[in-house]
Amino acid sequence: MPNTGAGLVDLNAAICPDDTCTAVRDGVVIYRDSDHLTVRATQHLVEPLTRAIAALDSDRTH
Repeated sequence: MPNTGAGLVDLNAAICPDDTCTAVRDGVVIYRDSDHLTVRATQHLVEPLTRAIAALDSDRTH
């Protein structure tokens, strides 16, 4: 498979810390159904996603 230069951002650790996925964490409902996160849960992913994207960008410029 050719290298496309695409990066991978894995947010599993942010969604399920310590490999434990719960329906509610810190008073926030995580899943709206069996596969989809709630809007509030996704808002908690902004910071880890921003850091991950910045790290990918930094890796490409060095």
